[in-house]
Amino acid sequence: MRKVLLVSLAAAAFATLAFAGGPGCDHSKKAEMSKSGCSAHMTAVSDGFTLMQKDVAALKTGVPEAEKAAFLKTHSENLDKLLKAKGECESTCGAHRASMASSCPHMDPMAAGFKVLSQDLEALKKGLDPASEKAFLEAHAQNLEKVIGLREDCMKTCHAKSAKADKT
Repeated sequence: MRKVLLVSLAAAAFATLAFAGGPGCDHSKKAEMSKSGCSAHMTAVSDGFTLMQKDVAALKTGVPEAEKAAFLKTHSENLDKLLKAKGECESTCGAHRASMASSCPHMDPMAAGFKVLSQDLEALKKGLDPASEKAFLEAHAQNLEKVIGLREDCMKTCHAKSAKADKT
């Protein structure tokens, strides 16, 4: 009887540890890793937005024809990095994103804007038709400006509110 009780207790303890994440499982460390992962993603996204602002300025002023191919190649690479950083954040930092979605009116418009930028990137990768290149680049610059503007507004309003809420 005593052996059965000890075996039952050991099995219960093992099941409890397995359910809780095992010995040494520190949920605060997992949460911290998620925060630091998102911090790294946000840094990459922020860097990507800085590059997009420079690229928009170049598109607005006009890229010399002799430099256009190199500019478009670099811009495509920069846009690809931004989209990948954002996608990686969305796939790995979902809880943070879900908490923002309930209070941030910018999430849906930004998601739609990123979808358009993704389509623009595909067009850039395929190569632009010389006849429609100018119109495409003007529309693409507007798409970039829209997403950049949404992000700036979100940083001023939603992220500022979040930062104030965290401090109190």
